[in-house]
Amino acid sequence: MRRTDFDHIVRLGWLSPVGTAAVDYGRAYWGVVQVPLYSAAAVALLPQTRPHIDWRQIRRTGPGRRSPLAALQPAAPEADTAFLAEVARIAAMAYRLVMTITDAVRRATQKRITGREEELGEDAAKMAPGWSAEQLRGVLGEDILAELMAGPDWPQLARQLVGLQQAGVDLGTFLPQMGRMTAGVHQAVAANIARTKAEGTARWADLLRTAMPEGLVREAILAVRNRVKR
Repeated sequence: MRRTDFDHIVRLGWLSPVGTAAVDYGRAYWGVVQVPLYSAAAVALLPQTRPHIDWRQIRRTGPGRRSPLAALQPAAPEADTAFLAEVARIAAMAYRLVMTITDAVRRATQKRITGREEELGEDAAKMAPGWSAEQLRGVLGEDILAELMAGPDWPQLARQLVGLQQAGVDLGTFLPQMGRMTAGVHQAVAANIARTKAEGTARWADLLRTAMPEGLVREAILAVRNRVKR
């Protein structure tokens, strides 16, 4: 993709910087410049969140030619905010569901083997929210993590993660799997909501059932979606 096309994407409000980095171009040029940084996940999701755009055409547009995005105007900011917030909310629900099941398995296994469930000590419970946030940062999308941390059940979710770690679960293997699962849910939900809105249909549930395999995660997403609609 050309720099001019990317600039139009930013102009349209489809991407926003998540930070900056200082780059020293040397005294002969511009010196130290603050360069905006963008989320790789947000960039990768553009074809899903903007399915009405012909991304192949954009990639094929040669140097010196006008960008296909130049004629587009930014949408109302609140529309994108609501859309992305809903996607993050549903992906966070998938995380909650898997963690609840995993914690139940952990407790049942401990009770079967030792005769009792292991509970966190007071100090571990206090440090759980901060420690868990650090473990999940970079594994989950920032929007999903923010949604989880804003929820009233975050202390419980944090304690569940600490409980798994203390029970001997290899978080180095477990958390990347959770990250891939939530990213897959995020991508599938974003694609289906965007496609449904673009088509002007009410086929969201049918599209999701087509895009995701049958299981607890899919049914939980459908249940959350129904509650959001009401």
